[in-house]
Amino acid sequence: MKDIRRIDKVVRHVLTTVPETRNSDDMLWVKVIKVMSPDAANLPFQDVMCRRKELGVPCFESVRRTRQKLQSEYKELRACEQVTEGRYEAFKEVLDYVTQ
Repeated sequence: MKDIRRIDKVVRHVLTTVPETRNSDDMLWVKVIKVMSPDAANLPFQDVMCRRKELGVPCFESVRRTRQKLQSEYKELRACEQVTEGRYEAFKEVLDYVTQ
């Protein structure tokens, strides 16, 4: 639980200070890594992924879910309308897939 609270603070900070991250989970994850583990940001992707816990890098899904929670709570942190609509369409596709 301690880690998720730390991730929440960092994700909120990044969404607030780097508005482009509101529209891209990939960019958000990279910026969160730069804050939480600056040394990891300069390593090859494979090294970061294989040594994620050792480096203190949060998993992509934790960052994505935290972003989703914060954007539902704070209107000013939400993505642009086009991205929001695209995410909703992707959600509906997944829902259709899992309920078949």
